[in-house]
Amino acid sequence: MKPDSAILPPLRRELEILPGAAGHDGVESWVIHDPMQHRYFSIDAQTRFLLSLWRQGLSLQQMARLASERLGLSVGEGQIAGVLKFVRDNQLTFENQAGGWQRMAQDAARAKPSPMQGLIRKYFYFRVPLLHPQRLLERLSPAMGIFYSQPFLIALAGLAMAGIFLISRQWDQFIHGFNIAFAPNGLIYYLIALVFLKALHELGHAFTAVRFGCRVPTMGIAFIFLTPLLYTDVSDAWRLSCRRQRMLISVAGVLTELAVAIVASFAWSFLPEGNARQLAFAVATTGWIMSLTLNLNPCMKFDGYYLLSDMLKVDNLQPRAFALGRWKLRQVLIAPKLAPPEKVPATLGQVLIAYAWITWGYRLVVFSAIAGLVYYFYFKLLGLVLFAAVIWLLIVKPVAMELAQWRRIAPELISRRRGAISLGAALAALLALAVPWTGGVRAPAVLMAADLTQIYPVRPARLVAVSATPNMKVARGAPLFQLGAPGLDKDIERVKIEHDLVRLRLARTMSDKYDREQSLILKQRLSALQTELQGLLQERKELVIRAPLSGTVLEVHPNLHVGRWVKKTDRLALIASGRKYRVSGYVPEADLARLKSGAGGAFIADDPGYSRFPVRLAEITPAAAGQIGIAELASVNGGGIAVRTDARERLIPTVAQYQIELAPSAAIAAPNQLIRGVVHLEGRAESYLSRAWHRISRLVMRESGF
Repeated sequence: MKPDSAILPPLRRELEILPGAAGHDGVESWVIHDPMQHRYFSIDAQTRFLLSLWRQGLSLQQMARLASERLGLSVGEGQIAGVLKFVRDNQLTFENQAGGWQRMAQDAARAKPSPMQGLIRKYFYFRVPLLHPQRLLERLSPAMGIFYSQPFLIALAGLAMAGIFLISRQWDQFIHGFNIAFAPNGLIYYLIALVFLKALHELGHAFTAVRFGCRVPTMGIAFIFLTPLLYTDVSDAWRLSCRRQRMLISVAGVLTELAVAIVASFAWSFLPEGNARQLAFAVATTGWIMSLTLNLNPCMKFDGYYLLSDMLKVDNLQPRAFALGRWKLRQVLIAPKLAPPEKVPATLGQVLIAYAWITWGYRLVVFSAIAGLVYYFYFKLLGLVLFAAVIWLLIVKPVAMELAQWRRIAPELISRRRGAISLGAALAALLALAVPWTGGVRAPAVLMAADLTQIYPVRPARLVAVSATPNMKVARGAPLFQLGAPGLDKDIERVKIEHDLVRLRLARTMSDKYDREQSLILKQRLSALQTELQGLLQERKELVIRAPLSGTVLEVHPNLHVGRWVKKTDRLALIASGRKYRVSGYVPEADLARLKSGAGGAFIADDPGYSRFPVRLAEITPAAAGQIGIAELASVNGGGIAVRTDARERLIPTVAQYQIELAPSAAIAAPNQLIRGVVHLEGRAESYLSRAWHRISRLVMRESGF
């Protein structure tokens, strides 16, 4: 159908046109409320005037003539066609004309995503409404009035200052609470605190919206990347023409969390050690940190975004800011004469452009991190597919769409000089990534004696005596540590009593018929008890830890003291024999192919007082290390290798690592302890692009199961 012959369909009767909040330029705006779809559309005064003149059956030409007569300005058919497209695209019309329903069906079919796109969209975000709370909120709203009163706010401010003062007096103890947070019990406290605070957060939004006369149709759970988050539908706030009220609704959840965090911070100072105090710590820190770092962040569409939108008086902040950001990018790179998508004051325009660019950078980091987490938490091939989907939809596709838009820019607006400079800069950046600049390989390592023995306890025990000291000369068999194990002594006493009881029963078999019948079983039990007793006595003997060889004690665990309990994984000491030294370290799998046996390099100690010295690569293990055997190199001990601990407290590398052995190429000063540092080795040069390609191909091959 041609535009000049298009006939205006009727608008739906239930639509409402309400006064909206004034924009940044002070010009009034209007809002269309669609109660059936529960959607709001912001329109300008001219569009509102055209909708007020809307007449079913008029052609575009007739409507344009009528609007020009009533408005006193020239209104073209193109403007009427734009409004017609807007109302049709958003299903605001009642299509009773012939073929009208077919047009709507075609539009719906075009808008419907493919099954794969629908699945991915559902994976990215979907909602599950659980409650229709409007009646309950209206009933409870009067009782909530005290929390909006000035006396309550003054009391809360006083409580906040008192809590900060009291915590400052116990600052070290407060900070120590973060160490407990990573224990299993601590994670449970934080989970409880998070659910509790987020529930109150959403109630803060809901009660504030009802206080200003808005409806809250649903509350429930929203899933973002399958992560559950509570949500409250306060979109009815769009009907408010006062931006201050809209800002209060946006910030109400954050203020609720902060109020609870203030009370919890104050209570923490008075609670005794135990579950209640740890829970108060979790509520306080979660409330402060989550409110200030996540909820108020305007780069994602959380509370901070809507708050900033109303502060700047710019509705639809991100679409408009992104349009200006893309325009500025195009203007700087290829088209300096390109007109902006809308006219805004210079200062506000700069703010919106800066906001757009900062948000893009923030999203690039966050979405890349999300893609990594998706890959990590899902099994093999599925994790890889979801990782690729996130990267494609959130990073690659938007960039490709923007580049496609550049081709549609009118040739007369493009500056060849500006385009040549931009293209040259892009090629230079690509060349910098493609050229193999350096072949150096960096590997965390330690300098240690060639014959080095690590001393560990044979079982969890308590220190009774410590004889070993750093730099002490020891002979083989010399006592180093005396351990005590009350549980072991109890086991020995128990076995002895049972052993004596069995012997007694065997001794009276001649006089006791029952024991005589059980004599064979008693003899077997006696033999088992004798073996168990010998083992326990040997274990107790091993509680005296002796030097396995003659040498020098290089290192003693710095936190050892009499009475301390030690685990089997606690290294108590290092003993070196002889005067030969070696350098041992690990290289990641990605750098393995770039190394050759005999490669030269240098060891640089973390201690600046120890001089660097040359080394030569002597050996590379043929298989990846299942665990990091040199505890000093693990990240949990301040080393450079990222590790996680398993149930047996082994140090498991997060990335495949291969152990390397290096020999010093020159005489070195004999260290009196283990020296941690880093080795810089010669390796085959490789570009950043080549390195990325090899890592991706290895990842695909490994995770696809090939």
